Amino acid sequence: MQNTDSVMDRLEKLVSRLEQFECRVTASAVATDIHASTGAPVGSGSDIVTAYDEILSRQVEHVVDTAKAVSDAVLEVSEALKRAFVEERRIVYAMAHCKKPSDNEMQALLAPVAREIDAVQAKASGRRTKEEMHLKLAAEAMGALSWVCCPPGAGAGAPPRHVEEAQQGALFYGNKILMEHRRTGPEHVAWVKAVQELFDALKAYAKEFHKSGPSWNAGGVPLAELGEAPAPPAAPPAAKAPAGRAPAAGAPDAVPAKPPAAKAPAAGPPDAAPAKPPAAKAPVLELRDRRRWVVENHDGDGGLVVEAGDPKQSVYVYGCRGCTLQVRGKVNAITVDKCERTGVVFESAVASCEAVNCRAVQLQVTGHCGTFAVDKCDGLRLFLSRESTGADIVTAKSSEVIIVAPGATDEDDMVEQPVPEQFVSRLEGGRLVTAPASHSAA
Repeated sequence: MQNTDSVMDRLEKLVSRLEQFECRVTASAVATDIHASTGAPVGSGSDIVTAYDEILSRQVEHVVDTAKAVSDAVLEVSEALKRAFVEERRIVYAMAHCKKPSDNEMQALLAPVAREIDAVQAKASGRRTKEEMHLKLAAEAMGALSWVCCPPGAGAGAPPRHVEEAQQGALFYGNKILMEHRRTGPEHVAWVKAVQELFDALKAYAKEFHKSGPSWNAGGVPLAELGEAPAPPAAPPAAKAPAGRAPAAGAPDAVPAKPPAAKAPAAGPPDAAPAKPPAAKAPVLELRDRRRWVVENHDGDGGLVVEAGDPKQSVYVYGCRGCTLQVRGKVNAITVDKCERTGVVFESAVASCEAVNCRAVQLQVTGHCGTFAVDKCDGLRLFLSRESTGADIVTAKSSEVIIVAPGATDEDDMVEQPVPEQFVSRLEGGRLVTAPASHSAA
């Protein structure tokens, strides 16, 4: 009897093991079928794509919808913002399916996004129009899209922090729009709030899925083997609006009207050769004569690092666009010249930190720097450490310079203060006295 029971126990265990094996084989076959049909690696982070698609279908569409009631110029930059988000979806899709690409591959991925950002930046820096603040808000906010370049070693919260910094820069212009149109232009207020909600959603997305850096799939395929990203799912159809009226702005199911097809360029002379674009200069990052670090001509590189080993060394940054540079160690001086959408973070500078001929740049000191000089810059944010709050800040021929300093205690939020751009001068006792202009609220 005991032998019979023993045999039965062994048979039951054998059947159980066979059932488990069958389940594993079935699951493997199903996963293989999915991989074959979609091209996605098994276990890919599809959630990061689905969550991004939610932002595209809701917040991005809402920005475009609200822009229609403002003006053609605001609608144009809003559609450029949408195109940039759609192009960035290709990068998010690659993150879910691919290993981290090389720097050259990453630059190629970023190129379409950068083109849209550059186009809006060019409009924002062009001739003054009644939508000037709207264009500058969009240009500043779109800098948040470079969160995908944050290096893994940038510290916890780097992507959401990057989005928040760009959002805060855009808020400077948003507040100006709200002050001007709060009572007379509700459509302007709605658009500003829609942009704010969009980047709130992007910040929350980055915090949930990319808190410590862009989340590439370590077990994924090389980028070169990835097929074309599928189009994002279509937004739910909107209820048909009455003739001559668009769906109500802000409706979650509203679908923006299809933009008009681009007109074909006029045909030129048959023998005219297309103009050749200027040759791109080679990027440089090197120490010259053991005294001067030179960082030049980088585009879209979020991981530039200078390892300074001597406080007598200086750093010269020239012609960089969409980059982030970290200077480690104490240096003598730092100069940032003719850069756009570039951030420089440094520990300490013995003499000074200077920015000249720059647009939409950020400087941050984590240690001590006694003097900052800003000359011919448009849109500069200077983040001071508590150790550097007593620094001299000299500005000339510059606009939209914002100083961000620590609060009264370490627990308090950072405090933003714009550098005055308008001044009032008067003769007092034969002496010319100049003071910042003050504007009293109406």
